[in-house]
Amino acid sequence: MREYKTRKQLLAQTDYIITNAEFIAGAWTVTIKNNANGETNTDSGLKIYNVGNSYGVYGMNAGLYELEDKQGHVTLAAVPDRSTLLFLLG
Repeated sequence: MREYKTRKQLLAQTDYIITNAEFIAGAWTVTIKNNANGETNTDSGLKIYNVGNSYGVYGMNAGLYELEDKQGHVTLAAVPDRSTLLFLLG
């Protein structure tokens, strides 16, 4: 797992932001937003792997994740804020 000095450095690694995630029936259903064009997409049955974090005064403040679908396709996406991150780690 990689550690980023700042939240901005972590978020620069991807255009995709995780806006919602739910663990349902043993797999994740995740909604991501593409920052480049504003489109959102929801996929279910995903596996999530943490590949990096950034830390601030109050601890971890952003996370970088690989989202793997059933076909093995991987999307790199970030959780940009502490409240969403704490909800996902929950």
